[in-house]
Amino acid sequence: MLVVDRSEGYAARKNGSAPKLEAWLAPEAGGRLRRFLGCVEASRREAAAQALGSAKDAVDDLWPFLLGDAPCYVDFLLLNALLVHDYCFGPEAWAAAAAAASATGTSKACAALAARPSVAAYLATAEALLYRGVKGMPHDATSPRSPKSPKPSSS
Repeated sequence: MLVVDRSEGYAARKNGSAPKLEAWLAPEAGGRLRRFLGCVEASRREAAAQALGSAKDAVDDLWPFLLGDAPCYVDFLLLNALLVHDYCFGPEAWAAAAAAASATGTSKACAALAARPSVAAYLATAEALLYRGVKGMPHDATSPRSPKSPKPSSS
């Protein structure tokens, strides 16, 4: 689901489809990004509640990552989705959808992974692997959440 939904937003941005972009980015209940983040958050809460024997509403700060105390493959997928989304739409759209979906644990898991020294060091030097044509809003290339903008080719 993660790859499909991330690709949906990317494709809408790449093709400039205004109705699809609006459907993707809308922070209200029908917005697809909001629903996607809500689904990730609900899955995280359910897994934590089952593993820890806690109520679903009491698990926000028990796990620093999506599914436990250490990052797993899903954490890296979600961080990649966040980086792609930031590149295409700017960080404000993701933040609005995450807030509307009450995806606080999901947001914290992305931040925790991006703050790990090896991940932060990589992101500080990595070049974006997306086409400039899908870059929607300027973003700060020094941000720990955003890979550096591609260097212009020297011809």
